[in-house]
Amino acid sequence: MDNKLEHNHEYHKKWAGIHLIHSSNSNTVSENTVKNNDYGIVVSYCFDNILVGNNITNNRFSGVQLRECQSISVIDNTITNNDVHDISLMKNANKNTISENHITYNTIGIFVQGGSENLIAGNMILENYDWGMQLKAGQHSNIIYHNYFIDNRKWKGGIQVSIPGLNVSGVWGAGNPNVWDDGEKGNYWSDYLTRYTNTTEIDNLGIGDTPFHINPNNIDNHPVMEVNVIPEFPTWSILPLFLVTSLIIVLAKKKIGVSDTKRFVLLVAVAVVLVSVLGVYYLYESSNAPNIEGPSSGYLIEGPSSFETMIFLVSTDNPRYGFYKWSDNNWDVHTEDPCFIVNVTVRNDYSTDPLWTDEDSPSGLYNNHVKLTAYLYNQKGKVDTVDVTYPINSLHGGHVFKVEPKETQSVELYLATDCKDVERYEIYVTYIGPNMDP
Repeated sequence: MDNKLEHNHEYHKKWAGIHLIHSSNSNTVSENTVKNNDYGIVVSYCFDNILVGNNITNNRFSGVQLRECQSISVIDNTITNNDVHDISLMKNANKNTISENHITYNTIGIFVQGGSENLIAGNMILENYDWGMQLKAGQHSNIIYHNYFIDNRKWKGGIQVSIPGLNVSGVWGAGNPNVWDDGEKGNYWSDYLTRYTNTTEIDNLGIGDTPFHINPNNIDNHPVMEVNVIPEFPTWSILPLFLVTSLIIVLAKKKIGVSDTKRFVLLVAVAVVLVSVLGVYYLYESSNAPNIEGPSSGYLIEGPSSFETMIFLVSTDNPRYGFYKWSDNNWDVHTEDPCFIVNVTVRNDYSTDPLWTDEDSPSGLYNNHVKLTAYLYNQKGKVDTVDVTYPINSLHGGHVFKVEPKETQSVELYLATDCKDVERYEIYVTYIGPNMDP
């Protein structure tokens, strides 16, 4: 009890990287790196613990799991790329606080099963594959507001939150109720203006006048209309900018003396403006790739010299240089490594008739799983790249995604490369066929 567990590296454990259990109360778990375990941090049968400022990534099941516990605070953690849930609140995980966490790139961002009266507020819930949040079974009366639900389930479409219905005496009804706003402000939903095209802002407050409906028992009455997203800016670039500023200030002190206050303040201001301009220029150069030629539309082929598929390339757009934004993966690509990025939209023109029907293959399966990649070229020829489109599929590399026959899907392709002189790119299908959902 009353211990501090901090600044540890917990890797490759069969159970949990960190486990608080059985009356292990009033502890603070902070600034730890917890990755590649079965579970990241598990808290069960205890209360009054604080998990703050931890980096919890690439764990096999949940990043953080709470079970049979109360008054646990999970605050300001980076929880990303955990295979099943980033945060799970299981049986009797009640009256806990989940706040100001960065919850990204997982199957389900926050999973609540049986927990009640939890406060879930101020979290960034971004680009989780199945659901930003799922609330199941006997959960109820959770308070959920001031969160940012951004582009969750974007590969599959539909609402970003799942609350399955309940069967009571043979009758199916809406899932149990929760609170989705504080009476004045609810949550930001990236698909709000798409779902409610006629909504208007209330008195310049940034709140929409149309409630966001999840189901009849779960309604965000005061949805937030805008969110300020900070552009990606690699941390390693801050150091040289800081050093340039410091050097200018030191030289100014030696040149004019600190007593000449006005001249000193003026030079410092010039230094700040100069570094700001350099930073803006850097961001612009990192995010734009002008005059790069790419394909427009047409049926794609399997690899650069194989047969034509029935996957139709609808469009490509916004080729740009950027950075790998997920955690390290099994292709040995690291967060903030340079990448070439392009948006691709495809349509599946295959028939709905089964493709695989022989005795050695499962019947009734269709050509509905697609993997694309881009080949890059500069003046010297083809550029060496690694397809690191998220999520990584261990069988086929890159991102295998599902497109039903006659449907259209979009995806961002990420290719790891430090090449900044790309002149053109080509798009190919490198995998198509029946497969389990990626």
